[in-house]
Amino acid sequence: MHDYLHLVRTVESLGARPWCWSDYGWRHPEFLKRSPKSVVMSNWYYDEWYGGFDPKTNKTSDLERLVQFWDLEKAGFDQIPCGTNWAGEGRRNLKIGADDVMGKLVKTCREVIAPERLLGFLMAPWASCDNEANLNLNLRGIDLFAAALDRNGVL
Repeated sequence: MHDYLHLVRTVESLGARPWCWSDYGWRHPEFLKRSPKSVVMSNWYYDEWYGGFDPKTNKTSDLERLVQFWDLEKAGFDQIPCGTNWAGEGRRNLKIGADDVMGKLVKTCREVIAPERLLGFLMAPWASCDNEANLNLNLRGIDLFAAALDRNGVL
């Protein structure tokens, strides 16, 4: 925490706003208690094991990642949630793609996070652009992201 708080102070002293990934808080609840509210938090949730976006019914190992959106909101942090269209091992094993993740993430986060604390969204397709298949995954991701934002009244 010493180094993290030093970085926060340094960024703020330079006139910028600190922004970080919040996944350290998944297993260290003291992280959210000790982080200044000035830090913008980005939690990522890819629904890797297809447990869904309802913490009452999600019984997968992804649950700790999902509930972070609620925990950050309860703690009063500004957020920029991150999703994906990349299908990791869990979804690949289930033969389920990830084209549904961004739409569900945008919908859930718009319901959970107060509008004044929801600063935007990120998408991590986890594909370089060095071949046509990856380029197409990235382009598909852009389309999915735009559709999710449009369906949820963001665009």
